[in-house]
Amino acid sequence: MGRWDGRYDGGMSPTYWNGSVEVLRRWLKNGSNPVKYGQCWVFAAVMCTVLRCLGIPCRVVSNFQSAHDTDKNLTIDDFFSDYGVRPKQSPDSVWNYHVWVEAWMRRPDLSAGSLYDGWQVVDPTPQLKSNDVYCCGPAPVKAILQGHVDLKYDVPFVFAEVNADRVTWMVFADGSKKKISTDSVSVGQNISTKAVGSDKSVDITPTINMQRVGIE
Repeated sequence: MGRWDGRYDGGMSPTYWNGSVEVLRRWLKNGSNPVKYGQCWVFAAVMCTVLRCLGIPCRVVSNFQSAHDTDKNLTIDDFFSDYGVRPKQSPDSVWNYHVWVEAWMRRPDLSAGSLYDGWQVVDPTPQLKSNDVYCCGPAPVKAILQGHVDLKYDVPFVFAEVNADRVTWMVFADGSKKKISTDSVSVGQNISTKAVGSDKSVDITPTINMQRVGIE
């Protein structure tokens, strides 16, 4: 069970867990009831363990400066009035980091060949509904890198998490607006995973962030 308000009565703080085994054991012992409490890195660790038990290669991925695009326009919009105040709170945001899982699988549902085979983003901390269900992925990393945002599942949302521009708007009294600035570099600052055989971090940003490799 997730919780983000800082109150963890009746459970453990998300920072308590140092592995997924204890979480899964508590879940089994308590009759498959939710284990309290987790956040994105806890959910990702548990999903990674379960997928590996099923024989699916996977890895936990951390994205620093992770965008949350709520209106599916692939940008993070921030609004200010000409008095310097925010006339309305944008539902878009940028989190200092977010953690998900990449799983290796074929995607014959997307291509007759092997165009989208390989790493797929599967996010166990879905932030928006996908087809009326809270889930996210599998989204092909190759599609995200190339900007193929017309593909399933949830490619536009994941694309924005690592590639979105941050756009600042000036909103006038008559409701019109003017673009003030565009930041194309701050989102997706560093996308990394654990190295095989060591605790070192491996930078995998170029595999998914099209802006970092100059793809237009």
